[in-house]
Amino acid sequence: MAEQVWTGRFDREIQDAFARFEERTEGAGVRFHERLCHELARLENFPRLMRVGRAGSRRLPIAATSFCVIYRSEARGIVRHALIDLRQDPASIERIIREITEGLE
Repeated sequence: MAEQVWTGRFDREIQDAFARFEERTEGAGVRFHERLCHELARLENFPRLMRVGRAGSRRLPIAATSFCVIYRSEARGIVRHALIDLRQDPASIERIIREITEGLE
């Protein structure tokens, strides 16, 4: 199994998403976190599961949500770079991915 590493950005985005879910419905943040953990556990076993995109990045959708994890499989392990809400404008998503991957190419 590959070790999972996450960035400060990823950590902040998880906390923000959790808080937004909880603001709407009590317990929704917990359910979101459970789904996220389930998908990340699957990723640990199958790091090359998703198609390769810009600069070797991959998108892992989180079941029953509009979120995905942007990650890369690297020598040091699986690096989780961002948690993105896919409901935003595609240009905004592309900008975020470009910011994340600029230094990786």
